[in-house]
Amino acid sequence: MQQVAAAFGTALVVTVMTARSGHLVTDGVAAVPAQLSGMKLAFGVAAALTLVTIVVAAKLPRRTAAAGAQEHGSAADQPTGS
Repeated sequence: MQQVAAAFGTALVVTVMTARSGHLVTDGVAAVPAQLSGMKLAFGVAAALTLVTIVVAAKLPRRTAAAGAQEHGSAADQPTGS
């Protein structure tokens, strides 16, 4: 899942950068300033997605170590085999 998300993020950033710089070049802006503007917008989009991800992750329910041990069974709960 992490690799898919990374690939999606990279594709999104490149698409935003390319679309913005292409639009500016079509409007008569020189290539270098258009690419710079595209990069700024792409990194802004990436920063916004990062903030959204952090907020969502912060709102996820927390698990305690005791709850994890109860779910999977502790060593005291396992049969000894004798």
